[in-house]
Amino acid sequence: MEFGPEISLVALFLGLLVGGAIGFAIGRGGMSRERAALRSSHDEQANLKREMETHLRETATLMDRLATNYQDVYAHLAEGARQFGAGEMPMPSTRALTHEPDGADQEPGPHGAVPSARPRRDEPVTD
Repeated sequence: MEFGPEISLVALFLGLLVGGAIGFAIGRGGMSRERAALRSSHDEQANLKREMETHLRETATLMDRLATNYQDVYAHLAEGARQFGAGEMPMPSTRALTHEPDGADQEPGPHGAVPSARPRRDEPVTD
């Protein structure tokens, strides 16, 4: 049995059509896997974003609470200072904190001491 050129062309066309359909089906299966991986990656990213927003919101709440507690401690200490008279205590007067004109014209000795001036708190008293 001999086939003519028409049959060969029809067989070629059918072979191309069947091969194209098989190639399309295989390629489509790969695309669905890629889409599934992309969808999974997108879902993971959305979950991470939600977790991060929750974490930052909780951090802001804790920082607000910390600031409020710090203000409460500060107010408590200030009230205690007022109540127990810490503001009424006399401050010691030292040469380092006050200006005394009597020693200003004298030349300082070694180590910065002025001979006739009152001794500073960190210098020993010698008479």
